[in-house]
Amino acid sequence: AFIRLMSVLLLTLASISCDKGKESNTPTPSTDGSDTGTSREDQPARTGIPTNTSDEPDAPMTTEDIAASEGPPMIDLSTLPANLRERIAKMQAACQEAPSNTSRLQALAAAYASIDMPAAAAACFDRAAEIIPGAFKYHYLSGMLHLQAGDTVAARRAFARAEGIDPNYARVHANLGLLAIKDDVAAASRQFEKACEADPTDEIAWWGRGRCAQLQDKHQDAIRHFQRALDIMPNYREAKEGAAESYRALGDETAARKALEGLETSVAASIDNDPVLTAFRRLALSDRELVDLAMRQANAGQRRRAIQMLGAMTMLGRDGFEIRHALGRLFLEDDQPTLAIEEFTRALTHDAKSGDTHARIASAFMAEGQRDLAEDHVVKALALAPDDAETLSIVATVKLAEDKTDEASALFDRAVRAAPDSPTVLYRAARCSIIQKKLDVARDQLERCIQSAPDYSEARYTLGIVYLQLGNQPGAESQWRHIVDAGAPYPQAYLSLAVLLGRDAGDSVSIEILRKGLATNPRSHALANALAWTLATSPDEKLRDASQAITIAEYACNLTQQRNYEYLDTLSVAHAAAGSYEEAAKTMAKAIDLAESGGATPTQLDEYRKRLDLFRSGRPFIRPKS
Repeated sequence: AFIRLMSVLLLTLASISCDKGKESNTPTPSTDGSDTGTSREDQPARTGIPTNTSDEPDAPMTTEDIAASEGPPMIDLSTLPANLRERIAKMQAACQEAPSNTSRLQALAAAYASIDMPAAAAACFDRAAEIIPGAFKYHYLSGMLHLQAGDTVAARRAFARAEGIDPNYARVHANLGLLAIKDDVAAASRQFEKACEADPTDEIAWWGRGRCAQLQDKHQDAIRHFQRALDIMPNYREAKEGAAESYRALGDETAARKALEGLETSVAASIDNDPVLTAFRRLALSDRELVDLAMRQANAGQRRRAIQMLGAMTMLGRDGFEIRHALGRLFLEDDQPTLAIEEFTRALTHDAKSGDTHARIASAFMAEGQRDLAEDHVVKALALAPDDAETLSIVATVKLAEDKTDEASALFDRAVRAAPDSPTVLYRAARCSIIQKKLDVARDQLERCIQSAPDYSEARYTLGIVYLQLGNQPGAESQWRHIVDAGAPYPQAYLSLAVLLGRDAGDSVSIEILRKGLATNPRSHALANALAWTLATSPDEKLRDASQAITIAEYACNLTQQRNYEYLDTLSVAHAAAGSYEEAAKTMAKAIDLAESGGATPTQLDEYRKRLDLFRSGRPFIRPKS
């Protein structure tokens, strides 16, 4: 619950009451013998918006990177859409022309914050604070942005400077309280008390006092403070949850249930009581520009970064329909339907007549198995947007999930007629055609799709599969090679091309493709496992590299928390290839235990047991020559 508490503070302090995911200490294995440093978790964040993580190789600039630069803080703009690139470049130039102009620095900070570069934005305010040391807002906003960038030390220093300038600004005390609550409850409590004195109507300050009392087992006091927060903001989610927790600690389950009434419609705290932050957010890019940038990132395979960027904006108070709707789309595409439903529900509070949103939330409810709710939204979607191609295609996808193939096909036909060149509509329609085994139709739809969107990796990959099913291996190779040659972050294409070409050209070609794939997609455990397997089991002794196979196989296993029996199988084979038969047998035994409880087929289990016997007899597993 604490995750949702307050704007960007949540990005760093969520660990107070729940764990949003930790940085992995797993080193990214080099596929060419070099050291690539430290990786981060490959698994998508299941509990919400990723905070200070990245699943792409080009991680955001850090405070240290920016501090070392000359003049106004500069960042690489090459990946931005042309209109944003030009706009921000002009802002950078304006700051260079007048390096002491704090208004220009503030505008540049707003632009950086809008594209999820909080460290660069914080550096702008640090410069502004050097120019005008007594300006409260520069220190305060520097603290907020350092916090969003994950630099709690710099944030605490900036907030302390702001507190010295204006000790009557409630939110600066609340922020310092939130920063202290994890390590020093007494200090946090004092800050929250100061916040309440400065502004008795600040619901976050009262929540903070309640949380501190809770951590000190003073549950009666906690309930009283949470109730003060609810008197100010009756639908304040965290206060409801906090009160319920304290009631339960006192053994009053009835009161706890009553405290949670209306939780499904409750919301996080507002930033309305934070006028400095509210004024800053108005300087940023438009919601439409932010959404366009996020979708561009997602289409390039950087969905988590897109979620992170838009999520940061909602925590800065950007709560409009377009951003919430876009977040719902991204969560749905990221196989997180529960979070998608939350975002679509928020979007519908802004525009209840959006047929597209009703269609997408129906799809999310279907993914959750809630067919009745899905059908309700399908009816609304078709009533509100009966001729909109996007809405029709999403509703058709829902019908497909309900096994109503004929209805889905008819809706897809309507959608394609309404938008014959829409890549997303054509792609969804092609998936329906594949299910209906109309491969020729699917091929035509996918070919039209990539004509409209040449970089649509998912469509190209699917077209390759269709070509292969139609007996057109060169066509499949062409589509998958296009993705690989473009360096697109789409792991399935590298895997499939490696298998396809490896059959005829041998392991050397497969290894080359898999190396490139892992370099492009360094968090793909599937690619890591495939490369490790090939290096460990190749019948060509010149290609076998047991040492590197072990390193890469361990990486794949660590990315999946040692819970994937197929990856443990690969690791055991790699140990055997290195002559470490005792370790190989030990790892294979663990793989078998997981496989027996994890749904492995009888054939797989038989293979694993044979390999275990092989390793116990001191022999490696080498694939036979094809």
